[in-house]
Amino acid sequence: MRWLTLCLLASAAWAQGVPFDRSGIAMLPGIENPVRSKLHQIHGATMQQVRKVLKHLGKIDAQLKRKPDKAKAKALRAERARLQKRVPQLYRQLEQRTLEAGLSKEQVATLKRMPRGALREERYNHGVLLEVEGLTGNQRARLESLVTSADAAQSAITAQKQHLVRGLDKSDKTLHRHLTSTCDQQCREIERRFWRVAYYTLTPDQMRAARRRVSPRYASVPQRRQQFYLLPGLSPSQANRIRALFAELDSEVAADNAAMSRIRTQLKDKKLGKEQRTELYRRNAEAGRRAGLIAQRTRAAVWEILTPAQRDAYRALPPRLNIGDRTRAPWEVARAMRLRPEQLARVRALQNGANRERKETQKAKKADVAGLEKAGLGPESPQMMMMEMARQDTQGRLTEQRRRVGHLLFLEVLDPEQVAAWIVAPTMKP
Repeated sequence: MRWLTLCLLASAAWAQGVPFDRSGIAMLPGIENPVRSKLHQIHGATMQQVRKVLKHLGKIDAQLKRKPDKAKAKALRAERARLQKRVPQLYRQLEQRTLEAGLSKEQVATLKRMPRGALREERYNHGVLLEVEGLTGNQRARLESLVTSADAAQSAITAQKQHLVRGLDKSDKTLHRHLTSTCDQQCREIERRFWRVAYYTLTPDQMRAARRRVSPRYASVPQRRQQFYLLPGLSPSQANRIRALFAELDSEVAADNAAMSRIRTQLKDKKLGKEQRTELYRRNAEAGRRAGLIAQRTRAAVWEILTPAQRDAYRALPPRLNIGDRTRAPWEVARAMRLRPEQLARVRALQNGANRERKETQKAKKADVAGLEKAGLGPESPQMMMMEMARQDTQGRLTEQRRRVGHLLFLEVLDPEQVAAWIVAPTMKP
């Protein structure tokens, strides 16, 4: 038992010197999956060697605790000194092999700076916003307040969760799940409010720059298919071609998706043998790879349909926000705040101006849509497709308008302290 304790203490001490850990590799942006897999292999092989060295060191320390004779003790100390130099050597080799795998020095530096511990991915992606070039003093002040408040609030909730579940009896699984789910949901809500404010604070160009540096999970666009139809200037022809590609995708991956669903059900059987389970995992991985390649091919084809301006608009979409988050009126946030009279006046002015613009935009499309509706056309007719695209175009225009209004609201009207308080704990739903 004492030997095990010594090993654990030694591992904790040496872990502080690891240049980066496995989770950091998964969060690193801008690399392809084959490179990421190679980095995982390199890191795993290195850490296996480190564990062997630490295990040997633990045995040496255990032998020295038994106070061997002078000659034996001298030999053990010499061996310990040699092994203690070996771990830093392995870490240096890990860094060198990472460069050889295809990463740049800047990417390795990013890996080494990755936060560790709880909420590491949230903290990393929050910090990315502060590294965007061209921030004005006003933007930086708000983002710094935003990052500090969100990180502190989520850390406090996570610490509270750990404290609450630590004292629970293991048999009380229902309460454990409830407490965990409640705290996790609070963190997710803070995260969505955080990115909603970031969406309004940054310009589209700045958001594009930030998205290039966020982790792959955050770079994924929620409701990807629906977001395409809200891109500016999307024509009926483009929409029809995109819709056809997605329909083809659904058809091609249907068999693999069904197979993976069946396999997940089979894997729940606790009576499965080791060989059977291994074979199911293999088949599931193969189906996943096939579906992934088809989806990747479809995304590339959709991308070719878009104009350069539409691609830029897509790249400027914020992480973590769905269409509902983006289309909501930004001035609704102010309802959860105590505003000064002059702030209230400016919020009303922004809202009134946005409403006038909204009415003008809707009026411009109303005549065409009304004419198509009166024709009683079928759902698959070209005219009906045009009517649907007119509606989508209107919604897209209103979404961009609200983004501009939100930019003014959060940078020129609301105080950083008011915004930070809303992110942490709004008094009412906006």
